[in-house]
Amino acid sequence: MVTRLRELREAQFLTQLQLAEAAQVAPATIVRIEQGQVTPNFQTIKKLATALGIAPGELVTDAAALSAARRRPRHTTASTEDVKSEGKAVAAA
Repeated sequence: MVTRLRELREAQFLTQLQLAEAAQVAPATIVRIEQGQVTPNFQTIKKLATALGIAPGELVTDAAALSAARRRPRHTTASTEDVKSEGKAVAAA
């Protein structure tokens, strides 16, 4: 959560003060969350997500898990040739 908030805030070129104002929270709240001193409640997560224009889940997603998910290959569809080849191999077996 800590790394995510800072990453998302900086990606939008926002200062801690600007985010705090947009989310209607105290600037110290942003500082404490980013430094890992507090864990925000759902109300605060919702305010931050709204201010950043993202879904609340994007704030609480573990950065390592997100990074791993991005490295996983996407589902790909087989080409017609792949399907034909596979069918011949099955028929031959």
